[in-house]
Amino acid sequence: EQARRNVVEQQQKLIVEESLRRARELLLSDPDGSATLLKQNLSSVRDNPEIGDRLRSRLVAQLETLLRDVQTRGAFIKQQ
Repeated sequence: EQARRNVVEQQQKLIVEESLRRARELLLSDPDGSATLLKQNLSSVRDNPEIGDRLRSRLVAQLETLLRDVQTRGAFIKQQ
């Protein structure tokens, strides 16, 4: 059971890392798409019962931090 949980947690970390990278790439060309991607991943992490609370908290914090940045910078970018 622990080995399976470790695999699931590793997969979730990789998914979030890729999402963070992709959201940063999208920010300049598609700020709304970037925010949507982060919101979808945030929901997925929060609702995933197969990852531990500590990992969930860390991933949620990473996603929320970038989402705030994307929303702030995205609003500025769209005004340009």
